[in-house]
Amino acid sequence: MGKPRATLWLIPLLGAVAVWYGTHSGAGISRDSLYYIRGAENIAHGNGYAVMSETGELDSVNHWPPLYSIVIAAPIGAGLSATQSVRLVNAISFLLTLWLSGMLVLRLSGRSHTAALIAMAFIAASPAIVHNHLMTWSETIFIPLVLAGFLKMQDYFERGRALDLIVAAAWFGLATVDRYAGAAFVLAVGVLLMLRDWKTMSASRLAHVAVFGAIACIPTLLWFARNYFTTSRAHDRPFVPHLLGIDHIRAAVDAVTLWLLPNWVSLRMRALWLAIVVMLVVFAIRSIPKPERSRIAAELASTGRFWGLMGLSVAAYLGFVFVTILFFDFDVNFDVRMMSPLYVLIVIAAAVAGQKLLSLPWKRPAYALALALIVSFLLLAAYSVNHIGSSHRDAAQFGSARWTQASAWNALRSAPEGARIYSTWPDVGMYFANRGVREFPSNSDDAYQAKIDAVAGELNGRPAFLLCYPGLDDSNVAMDANARHALAPRMVDSTETVVLYELGAR
Repeated sequence: MGKPRATLWLIPLLGAVAVWYGTHSGAGISRDSLYYIRGAENIAHGNGYAVMSETGELDSVNHWPPLYSIVIAAPIGAGLSATQSVRLVNAISFLLTLWLSGMLVLRLSGRSHTAALIAMAFIAASPAIVHNHLMTWSETIFIPLVLAGFLKMQDYFERGRALDLIVAAAWFGLATVDRYAGAAFVLAVGVLLMLRDWKTMSASRLAHVAVFGAIACIPTLLWFARNYFTTSRAHDRPFVPHLLGIDHIRAAVDAVTLWLLPNWVSLRMRALWLAIVVMLVVFAIRSIPKPERSRIAAELASTGRFWGLMGLSVAAYLGFVFVTILFFDFDVNFDVRMMSPLYVLIVIAAAVAGQKLLSLPWKRPAYALALALIVSFLLLAAYSVNHIGSSHRDAAQFGSARWTQASAWNALRSAPEGARIYSTWPDVGMYFANRGVREFPSNSDDAYQAKIDAVAGELNGRPAFLLCYPGLDDSNVAMDANARHALAPRMVDSTETVVLYELGAR
């Protein structure tokens, strides 16, 4: 493959600059992020992949895969702060996501630079992809790892070299220890390799399949082995069957419609717009004369293994999320964040297929489709630019100034060493106060009063504090009269986000 034009670097570099600018106040922090950041800091300081427990001691993490924290830890170990490390990793990851997307389109479209630029532009303008890189989330490195695997698989399809397959297996294997959903891509490649030549499968081809599976599984096996030796369990995700709820279906519809219009447009309007775009795609294809359609189909068939991998990957990824919801984690959803890797793959596929239309005389449906996509792009881009500006001024969620600068954290840090601290969201308190925080019963818990009595018994005259977060669901504990009598709370500090009570203050 020849050297790509320098213009193909423009969008990735602008994307990296935009993320660096947007994380000026720090990347956004969600509850998952709390563990990624503290895990990274402990790795960098030689304590292993661990976070603080409710007693203030370090506990090994076996819930969140480790790769994102490992990557963040590298700049921390080199002297950067956690905030600057996340900024650097996220900016580089966005550059790589855009660059690898462009390279895939370039390879599969007969070196169409226009198609590559269009694909990169749509990915760069996507609020979902931009938001991922303004947050401290593992998707930032997951997507480029998957794309790197796709690129090496294309090398393997073209040259048949075992080395290309081994490198692809390594990328997909690393993606799996960043997010378990990477296993879906390992499965998709394995199925494709088995189906491709199953009637004439030679010993060497079978060996390729075995080598791919072995290499791709090594990172996960090492991760599970580490967990077993440190915590006696490979992971802490229990087998808890659930039924798929209507909220999961709504989240999927919401996520897909957000690929074309920003979320300030109502769901009904977004769904209508999606239907219109799909209809225009059908009309545009049908307007192509049959001989031309046959020729385009033949050209696309020349990269048929890529299309097979794409289809299997999308199906396997959706299946993985579906199984996770049904049997392991009901809180997982088909939301915008979870669906963002599929958005990137679909944009790449659409650019590869759509570039064939650029060489044909356009008819009205094609012009209408182009106009609709331009409208979508402009609205999405405008929303993303505004989002980057807002993030520059103040980070999202727990990364915002109202959380990081809450005066209650200083009050807690100066509390007596033996003081017990309680919260309905203990992980938040542990992150900011850097002290052990015990779980406090929510008033929606079963046997709430019995649990309150147990807390009162634990106080036994020692200093104790309760953290409440008025802006979070179920965190602003409304104690009844008996609970208030048992715990005798006295407000010590209060802001719009954090309220600190001293317990037993009689």
